[in-house]
This record gives sequence, C-alpha cells and structure tokens, in this order.
Amino acid sequence: MLGHLSRESLAEVLHSLHLAAHSGQLSLKREEEERQVFFEGGEIVHVSSSDPAERIGQFLLARKAIGPDDYAHALTEARHGLLFGQALLSRGVLANADLEEQLVRFRSWLLSRFLPWSDGAYIFQSGRGLVPPSIASPSPYANLFLHAARQMEDAEQLLRDAGGEDQLVGFTANPRLLFQNFALTPEEYFVISRIQGILAVREILTLAPLPRLKVLQMLYALIASGVLERYDRAGALEVQFNRGISAAVLNLVVEAAAPATPSPGERLTDRQKWHREFILALQTRASSGDHYALFDLPQGAPQQDIHARFLEYSKLVHPDHGFQPHLADLRPVMQDLFARIEAAFNTLAESHTRAIYDRIAPEKRAGGKETLQQKLLQQEIVRKNLEKAREYLDREDWHSAFQLLRDAHRFDPDNSDILLLLARLEMKNPLWARQAAERLADHLHRFPMLEDGWLLLAEIYRSLNLPLRARAAAERARDINPKNARTEELLRALAKEAP
Repeated sequence: MLGHLSRESLAEVLHSLHLAAHSGQLSLKREEEERQVFFEGGEIVHVSSSDPAERIGQFLLARKAIGPDDYAHALTEARHGLLFGQALLSRGVLANADLEEQLVRFRSWLLSRFLPWSDGAYIFQSGRGLVPPSIASPSPYANLFLHAARQMEDAEQLLRDAGGEDQLVGFTANPRLLFQNFALTPEEYFVISRIQGILAVREILTLAPLPRLKVLQMLYALIASGVLERYDRAGALEVQFNRGISAAVLNLVVEAAAPATPSPGERLTDRQKWHREFILALQTRASSGDHYALFDLPQGAPQQDIHARFLEYSKLVHPDHGFQPHLADLRPVMQDLFARIEAAFNTLAESHTRAIYDRIAPEKRAGGKETLQQKLLQQEIVRKNLEKAREYLDREDWHSAFQLLRDAHRFDPDNSDILLLLARLEMKNPLWARQAAERLADHLHRFPMLEDGWLLLAEIYRSLNLPLRARAAAERARDINPKNARTEELLRALAKEAP
C-alpha cells in the first residue's frame, strides 16, 4: 500500500488501516522529514519521527516531566542499546504507569504535528512486533485523535479536512466505529449531544457558545476516527429518515465526571463486576453456535428486538472496553464476541437469510464444526444476497446493495462476481476506493486471468490518481484479451492524461 497525501488526507489513510485491523508500519516522507506510525491489529501502538526535536526525551524535558540530569543519563544509556524509557524506569525517574501515560501524550502530540500534512509520500508495510512490547501500548483510537486535534491550531485547515461548512455529517451506523471509547470535555459533549440525524458543519458550529476552533477540533477528531461520517446530499436523505442515532448511545465519558479507574487489587464496583460477568456469560452462549441463543431471544423474536439487542451487545463487548484495567484480560474475548455478534446479526437482519437459517433445527446449529447444512446455508445466503443486491443496484439503492454484498463476500471471499460488484460500489466513495483496490489486487494475485478484474482495478487506480498503476493493470487486461474495446479506450485515456 502506497500513495501520496496530495490525493487523500493522512487521517483517511490511518482510518483505513484501523478499520481493516492491519498490523505494520506506515512510513511518511516529505522532503527531508520522515515519520512512522506503527499498528497492531488496527490500533496505533507507537509513533516516531526523524526530527531530533520530536523524540520522547525532548518531549518529556520540555514538559518538565524529567530534569536535565535525568535526560542526559537516559540518553547515554540509550546510546548503549537501552531504550530511553527503560533507562528512566531503571533510574526510578518515572513509574511504569507514568511512562505509559507520557507515551500516550507523546503520540497524540506528535500526531498533531503531521496530521495536517497535505503533501508527502507514504507506504505501508505489513508485519507484527515491529516495536518493543515495552513501548507498543495501544490506546483508544478515537481518544488519540481527540487529544491530537486539541493541539491543532489552524482552524481553516481543520475546516478543510472536515469537508467545509456545507459538508453533511452524522453518526456512523457501524458499531465498530460508533462504540469506540473516548472522553469529551463538558463543552464538547454539549455540542455532540445536539447532533441529531444529519447536519451541515455550519449548523454544528452554531450549536454552542464554544470558540469556533474548539468545535472544529472536535469535529475533525470524530470524523477522522470514524464516529461521524460524511454524507453527500444524495445519500443523506435515506439516512435521515431511516436512522436516528444520537450521542446518547455512544461509549463516552465526560472528563469532568469520569469515574476513577480502580488500581490493581482494588475492589471492583458493582457495575464493573456485572460487565465482566455479562461478557463471560455471553461467551458461554456464543459457544453454542446458535444466533438466537447468542442474543438471548426466541426464534420468533421481532426484527426490531434483534436490532436492539445487536446494538446493546455491540456496545457492551466493543474491544475498546479492553483498555479499562478491569476488562484488560478479556479484550481477546471481546474481539471474538464482537465478530460473532456481527455475523449473527448479518444473518438475522435480512428476512430471506433469516428464513433459511430458521429452517436449520436448533440442535444442528450447535457445536463448533461446520455441518453440510451450514455450508448449504452459506451458499444460499450468498446466492440470495447477490440476487437482492442486483435488485438494489437497479434501483440505485447503493447503501442496501453494499451491505448485502459485503456480507456475501464474507461468506464467499473467492466469488469474483460478488467482489467486482462490491469493488464498483466502494469505488464511489473515495474513502473506500483504496480498500477496494487492495482487496481486488489480492484477488487477482490468486485469479490472474480475470480480465474484468484487471480492468476494474485500472479504473479504481485511475480514480485514485495513480496513473502508473492504472496503466499496468489495464495492460494486464489487454494481455488477457487484446480485442477488448473498453481496455483500449481506457489505455488511450490514460495516455492523454500522462504528464
């Protein structure tokens, strides 16, 4: 994955890596400046810079978290192979908890320094364990952006990155993004609590007696982290009338009223005990393999009850809760449960897939092994989703078609028909076009004779302003079929656009 920040914002690049749960190193270069952002499972675990003034030691020294003597000693130790933070710990300058807190502050500060970059190249390389575990500590993604945005002082830059005053925004319907943990100031919460349905940025700027800069900082952070989505006017009407998510459902705290986090060994509150017990009980129900048992609902439950239970459980088991000490050991459990809840809802949310599922007897649904009937169910779900998605496409109902195709692709990732339709839909949204290109390129690596796939990949690269890649993909399509008029037309257009 590589590109240029003149074509998409850094926040969009980070968001795509976060949502896809990638692990690896994102490297950015602008003239002589270089920055790196390290990911583990989609979470930012470390940020670094080639500028000596943007190192953790200088950061701590400037904020008087350490003194000059401690800085000099730790720097000497670091030159002999010991990490700067480890040197501070061994000297007793900072406790482990203090160092972790300072690392989070450092990351948000450093991000605020290069998030506004509007030029520069980037490349992402996959890999795990690229930074030492002692400094690879994740923090809630949305919170990191909030703290970074509060340090960004260019109001006009923030407004441009938010999409301008006429940009329409509203809460996302994706539980993985909606239920991220983050902490707002009371003033910020006042503003976000007034967002109902879809509003223009201009309207939000007038909702509270906060300085314009403060509102733009919050909006930028919530858009960049995916809590708020940007909509065009064509797609906003359906969302406005069919979905009414408000701040009341979010996983947030107001900083002035944030409860104290229990220290190790301290007794848990009744709420914290209940939350742990709920997750463990849900894990037991999930092991049955039955979607209704997972949601604790009877087979004939109304559709609105299933949707309500899906939102309720998604919020309670969101992996961001794992950043809380009393749930840290259950984070892997919550990640698994979140995926199971999504899969169960995707099956039960559509009447035709639910009807197929209901035909499988409860005793056949149980157990971890995939039965022949379950395989047949998946095949039928894929066929029905593809059939229904094509109907939605004919009516230009892009959102409904996208949901069905995404679920069908999850069941049958090697189905080229599904993948091509899904990629064409994602191509309509600049935020998703790059993800579509990556998925399609991976598919073509396994199925290299798919002519339509190479042609579509060329079109997506062209939309992303990547002409060299677009031409290479189009030439692959021509190698497969030299007589395709569409391919020749695209190659001529690319030749005209070449600098």
